[in-house]
Amino acid sequence: MADEQTEIQALQAIVTGLSAQSYGHRIQGLVFGSKGLAALADKYAAHAEEEGIAQVANMMPIFAEDLVAYEDMKAYLIDEDEDLQETNQDLELIELVGLQDWLVMKLNGAETEEE
Repeated sequence: MADEQTEIQALQAIVTGLSAQSYGHRIQGLVFGSKGLAALADKYAAHAEEEGIAQVANMMPIFAEDLVAYEDMKAYLIDEDEDLQETNQDLELIELVGLQDWLVMKLNGAETEEE
């Protein structure tokens, strides 16, 4: 079994690094998009995702000796990918219908789910 402290430090590094990089690049992409620079906005969004994937790929060998930790990390990454896909779909929808209409759609969807 891998050293627990090493696993904890690896998880902390992954979460902290991915969050900071992804957030920074996504914000910059939104800034470029708001200025009409769609190509740069797309480039920064893709760059944020690529950096995260590379960082996770480099960290996975730490979990090779601990199958449970490896499977937990894999499940976490799958969940995060689903969240990323949903966020990307929301951003595309915002571009198509505008922020106000998207917010109305989200609020109407939330009301429907509560009923």
